[in-house]
Amino acid sequence: MEAILAHQMGAALGLGTPATGVVHSMFDQAVNLMVGPNIWTLVHDAARLSPFGLYVFTLRSVMQGDAVFVRAGFLSIGALVIDARSAAIWTPAPWVAGQGFDAAREWAAQRAKGMAWPGTAALVHDVGTALDRGAGLEEVVRRTIGQGPGLTPSGDDALVGILAALTLSPFVQGGRVRRLAAAIAPHLEETTDISRHLLLQAMQGHFGRPLHDLGRALHAPGRDLEAIVDRALSVGATSGADACLGLTATLARVNSTQQVAG
Repeated sequence: MEAILAHQMGAALGLGTPATGVVHSMFDQAVNLMVGPNIWTLVHDAARLSPFGLYVFTLRSVMQGDAVFVRAGFLSIGALVIDARSAAIWTPAPWVAGQGFDAAREWAAQRAKGMAWPGTAALVHDVGTALDRGAGLEEVVRRTIGQGPGLTPSGDDALVGILAALTLSPFVQGGRVRRLAAAIAPHLEETTDISRHLLLQAMQGHFGRPLHDLGRALHAPGRDLEAIVDRALSVGATSGADACLGLTATLARVNSTQQVAG
């Protein structure tokens, strides 16, 4: 039996409530656990934390299919025990409109276009147009979910970026969030297991730290902007770039030049 400490955790985790699960999938930078109705993600980099995530230094001895047990702040995975009782809680900082938003948003969008799946920009445009018109949204979403490569298809990543912009913008668009979530819900079974859970979390207002940090940095650009954009774009093969296109295109619609100070 090996015991390690969790150093940081997402606020949505319920480690105080007994639960069981299984190791769902493993990657170089993350391990996904299916615990109850949610996927929890263990990461080696605090900058990649999610609301349903734990940041730990190492994950030796963990194997896909291992049983997971949660009890009183402890997470048992196979022969590994993670003590999260003293882990710091990651609480995302709000996005505050400031000077330089338009230029930063356009710069990030151009960076993302060169790295995203070629079909993502058109999907994002179609979803945004349907939201503006208030008609045909479910048909557009049906064509978007599951489209493109990856364990989280590009269309799904773009939808997460769109939801993040509508939910977290200083000019929050609650009505559009509800309409988009309602259009997504009937089609969640048409995509991959991991992507379905990430969409469900986004529909509930939960987004990973790379996307949170990206939105914050675009609204108040500083010296860390380039590093934050690079980190967001580095998620997956195209996932980060696809989400960034959804985010930046939607922010362009939501945050008009007149609304953003400066």
